Amino acid sequence: LSDDLIQKGKDIMSISEIEETGNHFKVTVTTGPKVLVNTFTIGEEAELGTITGGGKVKTVVQRDGNKLKVCLNGIESITELVDANTIVNT
Repeated sequence: LSDDLIQKGKDIMSISEIEETGNHFKVTVTTGPKVLVNTFTIGEEAELGTITGGGKVKTVVQRDGNKLKVCLNGIESITELVDANTIVNT
């Protein structure tokens, strides 16, 4: 990714809502007028949309304690569920 795209990503504010039922998750990310909804089950292949709007990507989400790990288009994303109101994406 270009430095410009990376900076734009850092400047964007978004709201994430995560619903968890056992190993099944529904993640809703609202960024301005854009709303992205992904559903998946831990350890099973799923088609996930990307925040950049690049279409859907087949991948498998893994769980490591309180972290959700996924690789989208060659980029590893880790979402840490810190508490009921806080997540950290790296």
